[in-house]
Amino acid sequence: MLKSRHFHNLTELCHAHLTTFPFENMSKVIQFKKNGNSPPELPTLAEFLRSHQMHHTGGTCYILNSQFAKLLQALGFQCYLIKLGNDHMAIIVMIDEDNYYVDCGAAAPFFELVAFGKIRKMRLHLVVKRFDLKRIKLFLICIIM
Repeated sequence: MLKSRHFHNLTELCHAHLTTFPFENMSKVIQFKKNGNSPPELPTLAEFLRSHQMHHTGGTCYILNSQFAKLLQALGFQCYLIKLGNDHMAIIVMIDEDNYYVDCGAAAPFFELVAFGKIRKMRLHLVVKRFDLKRIKLFLICIIM
């Protein structure tokens, strides 16, 4: 199947975002301490860019994917944020009636778009295993039946 110009543009934008803004959580820990141990709010675009310029920060899935979704919407892409379990956020982008999973906020980055096809035919399973001592969470995403 021939991919549209929008698909290739989105792929390039994802790659640029992933290689510019690092996945890290230290900025969240620092912000938590600055806020008197209360959860940090999502930064504005200006705060996000200023922090990156001054300290080379990026963020976790919530920050990275929410900022990337804002960029995509400003460029005319149709997209929305999705929540996976209680701990992860990603993006669904619609291109030419197809849906793509985009994730610029994973510790193991997705450099390729994941095609979901038509949303009505998609089935998404999320398996979470929790270990008490280390609270390790293992996510397994199985898509499209």
